[in-house]
Amino acid sequence: MHNKKIMIVAGESSGDNLGASIMQQLNSMDDYNIVYIGVGGINMQSMGLSSIFPMKEISVMGLFEVIPSIPKILRHLSTICRTILYEKPDIIITIDAPGFNFRFIKKIKKYNLDIPLVHIVAPTVWAWKEYRAKKISILYDHLLVLLPFEKKYFTKYNLKTTFIGHPLIEKKSFKMLSAFKNKYNKKKNNIISIFPGSRVGEVKRHLEIIINTIDLFIRNYPNTKILCLAATQVKDIIQEKVKKFPHLPIHILDESKYKQEVLLSTNIALAVSGTISLELAATNTPMIVLYKFNTLSYFLIKRLVKIKYASLVNILLQKEVIPEFIQDRASEKLLAKELINLFESKLARETQIKYFKKAIKMLSSYKHTPSQLAKEEIIKMLMYKK
Repeated sequence: MHNKKIMIVAGESSGDNLGASIMQQLNSMDDYNIVYIGVGGINMQSMGLSSIFPMKEISVMGLFEVIPSIPKILRHLSTICRTILYEKPDIIITIDAPGFNFRFIKKIKKYNLDIPLVHIVAPTVWAWKEYRAKKISILYDHLLVLLPFEKKYFTKYNLKTTFIGHPLIEKKSFKMLSAFKNKYNKKKNNIISIFPGSRVGEVKRHLEIIINTIDLFIRNYPNTKILCLAATQVKDIIQEKVKKFPHLPIHILDESKYKQEVLLSTNIALAVSGTISLELAATNTPMIVLYKFNTLSYFLIKRLVKIKYASLVNILLQKEVIPEFIQDRASEKLLAKELINLFESKLARETQIKYFKKAIKMLSSYKHTPSQLAKEEIIKMLMYKK
């Protein structure tokens, strides 16, 4: 029996899901007894992680949005470094959240500890800030990437990099809860789902636009049901906003309980661009996406970003399969017009679905699931350290 202590740090819900899947794989090994420390959400905690502080406190996105959170982030950096020095983990794994995790690893490197360092989910150096690839190669021993075209950006700096595939292709079977189906899914073709984002800042920037879009849409299709998937950390904000629109048939559903049911039920979706667009594509759900940045962030980003598209499906295919409405184009009238078009056009929906299948195939390594491949690489590093 190998007794190991693993520190694993995630900064948002997608990282929490991926971390939990990997922990589940590690927990299935009879010859390893693993203790987990670090930072994670409810999914990682359910797999045995004791979170040092709430994950949501380091889930900050944007160039300027992070400024008010700097004092808190600095306190958490100090806390997590002290924890490492006390606990002496056998390996440190960070998942996404580069704003926090890269600072954390940079700080830890100063102690010259003999601890393997692994990062999962590469930063988008292919979109902007390509120079970060070299900086990351100095910080980490091993990088696990989710997209097939990412590896080349890091191996040229001699960073060991492994393509594991995207978590969306994990082999899972889902069964819709009968109570949910009876209440919401009697006629799938009259359900639209809205996804306003999982971060507080995202919801504040997008929710009113989304609700106003739905208001315009409902005037044409009054019998439509609207399902709104709400992450735990933003549910209260969404509920307060929706209360101001009592005439709209918006049903707010907890992401931690009903995410898969919503994905399987909806006819079309209106989503803030992010991981959710891939999840919708994986369930063959036609959609349109929007995204609004903080004004100052957008001023800088539009001068630095090298890619044409925002959603990963479009990036993978190098084609605007999913209609994108970014910054000033994210207006209620334009969104409602496109939403109506997608709702009415069977051809438009079928065309999206055809391309979705092609994009999802590109996310697989064809060997094992991403969590299985991640587990194998982690075990190799633990054995080497031993």
